[in-house]
Amino acid sequence: MRYSVLGASSEMRYSVLGASSEMRYSVLGASSEMRYSVLGASSEMRYNNAMSVETILIEPHEKLHVKCEPVVSFDKELKTLVQNLLDTVRAAKDPVGAGLAAPQLGVLNRVCIARRFVDSDNDTDDISLEDRVLINPVLLKSSQEKVLGWEGCLSIPDTYVQVERAEKIKIEAYDVEGKKFFLNAAGFFARVIQHEMDHLEGKIILDEDRAVGPVLTEEEFNKMLEQKTNL
Repeated sequence: MRYSVLGASSEMRYSVLGASSEMRYSVLGASSEMRYSVLGASSEMRYNNAMSVETILIEPHEKLHVKCEPVVSFDKELKTLVQNLLDTVRAAKDPVGAGLAAPQLGVLNRVCIARRFVDSDNDTDDISLEDRVLINPVLLKSSQEKVLGWEGCLSIPDTYVQVERAEKIKIEAYDVEGKKFFLNAAGFFARVIQHEMDHLEGKIILDEDRAVGPVLTEEEFNKMLEQKTNL
């Protein structure tokens, strides 16, 4: 999943995914100003400096349309997969990745990373990124309130479409050590989680039961953003 911003307000920032680097950096600032944290990973993974950036599969690759199998062994191989997902999503800079799922790396297991973007408490444009590792996630509850928002995907370059998502959700999942936890999410973070969980079902934003309205290129999308924000 791709992340970007519309303009200055937090509400607008988290309602749209994808934009040109010039527009994105005018709000986010340089990548060095972002602060990272990881939940659901082992300590050696959190502080690992050895990057392992993998190639992201691009639509119409067949593995993006296959339902993934549950993880049954919480072993070294799983930790390697999670580390690869973390390194690869962090390497996505234009636009910044909002999440990544195992099938996007060609691995058909129910593992994904969902990123929570948190505004700084001060007056700067700093953004804190909380990377949440979700293994075998299951949707437990979703709100009746649905929100239509623009989404992009790292596996579908130069493509943006509106998707309707639940505003609030509750899921259960496991961390890399096999410990179950429950997670409540709302707004943009809930959208990211639902997007990544779709990947685990072999679904993408261009599917007929996901896409709402026209499909825009990056150029068309950026023009729309400029009109909305009077840039």
